[in-house]
Parts: sequence; C-alpha cells; structure tokens
Amino acid sequence: MRRNMFLVGLALITLVSGRLAFARGYGDYGASVGLITSDELAHTFEVGVLFGAEADVERAGDTYVMDVDSDWALAHFKDVVGSDVDLGLVINTLVFSDDAGVGLPGAVVKAALELGMIWKGSDVAVELRTSPGLYTDLDGLSSRDLAFPFSGAVSCHFHPHFAGMAGLEIRPSFDRNLMPIIAIAWDPTEYVRLYLGIPRTRLMLRFPESFRFYLDAEWRSVTYDMSESGDDEREALTVEDTRFGCGVVWQITDRLQLGIEGGLLRWRSLEFERGRRPDEEHEMDGSSYGRVAVGMPF
Repeated sequence: MRRNMFLVGLALITLVSGRLAFARGYGDYGASVGLITSDELAHTFEVGVLFGAEADVERAGDTYVMDVDSDWALAHFKDVVGSDVDLGLVINTLVFSDDAGVGLPGAVVKAALELGMIWKGSDVAVELRTSPGLYTDLDGLSSRDLAFPFSGAVSCHFHPHFAGMAGLEIRPSFDRNLMPIIAIAWDPTEYVRLYLGIPRTRLMLRFPESFRFYLDAEWRSVTYDMSESGDDEREALTVEDTRFGCGVVWQITDRLQLGIEGGLLRWRSLEFERGRRPDEEHEMDGSSYGRVAVGMPF
C-alpha cells in the first residue's frame, strides 16, 4: 500500500511540476531539438497523460497502461564555444493496472536530464546529446538504476526546404544497446512539414494558423532496472512498442496550447532480463489509446 501511494504521489508530482513549469512558460509545443531543419531549436514544455486500453499479455493475463509524462526546458545558451547548448528535464511514469500474471511492477519511471549541444554551419549541423538519469521500478533504488544513454548525429541541408540526418544512439545497460537515428525533413510549403525517419516519423499540417494537425509513428524501447532478490531474480524490464497516432494542437492563446491525440499501440512486448536464467519475453496485444497534453511557448 505504501509503495502504491508513493507511485500515485510521483505521478501527481509529475503533473504538478509540469504545471509549475507551464506557468513559467517553456517551449515551442511539438518541436524537437532533433528536427533537422535546425532553425527550430526546442525550448519545449509539455505535460500529458496517455491512457491505453486493456490488452492481453501472451499466455498470461491482461492490463491497461497509463503514461504520465512531462518535458520541459531548464536552460538554453547560444554561442557556447560556437555551439548552442540546451538543458531539460523529462519525467515519464508508466503505470500498469495489473501484474498481468507475469509479475509486472506497479509502475516504471524514467527521470532524466536532457543535455544537448548543436554546432551549426551554413549547411551542416552536428548534434551531441545525452540523457543521464533514473530508469527504474522504484523498488529499492541503487546505482543500477542509473543509465547514461548518449547520441550523435550529423544533418545536412541539401536545399532550403530539404535536409537529411544520420546518427546513432548508444545506450549502455539497455536491452537495445544501439538505436539508429535516420531521417529526412521536407518543408514543401509554410503549412506542411514531413519528417520521415527512425525512430520517429511525423507529417504536420499547419492550417489554419491556430491549429496544427499531424500523423505520427514512433518506435519506443526503454529498459528499466528491477530490484529483486533470489535465484529467480529479474534484473530489468524492457518495454517496447510502436505508437501510431493522429492529433491536433490548438493554439488557444499566445501562451497556451492544447493537444489531443488518439491512435494505436502495436508490436508490443515485455521482456524480463534474468541474472541466472534465460530471459523471459511476452508479446502483448495491440490496443487503442488516447492522449491529452498542454503546452506553452517560451
């Protein structure tokens, strides 16, 4: 009971912290430092809640998920050794309604700093990023809960409205140690942007000016440390899925934006890494989801 209350408290802290940052006014909602038309460096603030419908776990029970996330900028510095530097904070709490007969934890959490440096030439940009922080089920915190993923990418403008990017994310202690970063970006008009890549693809339509409509696909794979003991100890849980969504962002005022999104979660899996026994992997059925988010520009 005490642990469940702690998890609920953490989710509330995520929301409250997000509201505090929201009041201070961070970000270009929907932007990303990774956008290879790199004039749009992100100073993003967003807090959102996703509800995933109940889904069956292979050869076991079922569960639904709630994903509470907040993402905001803490600082941004220009012309630091010829580069732009940004610092942000991400808290992502993934809550399971049931252990689904496989011993799922009540929740897993990512709480990480986001530190990036980008050097921009006339047509080429080099970006370095790292996300040190806690990736854990919160059951007995230890040094094993700390992870230090980092990445590097190079982007090039081939045309004022067309660019490409390639890079690699290296994630020690994760199940997937390497993640590719490959993308092209095309702005055929001021109202349309296509960002086609791995792990994320997005088509954005900016019309009229107070609304932005988008189609989105994102491959996600995160490993969280688990603190168990005994011969059957499970050392880590990797949650993987691909999210297909469509949504709208409404610019309600100059300082307030609302995002609503719905879609499907597909190709889902839960993998437990065991210290002395073979890993245990469970496929999970797809499900629908809905998400609501608020954001605010700098």
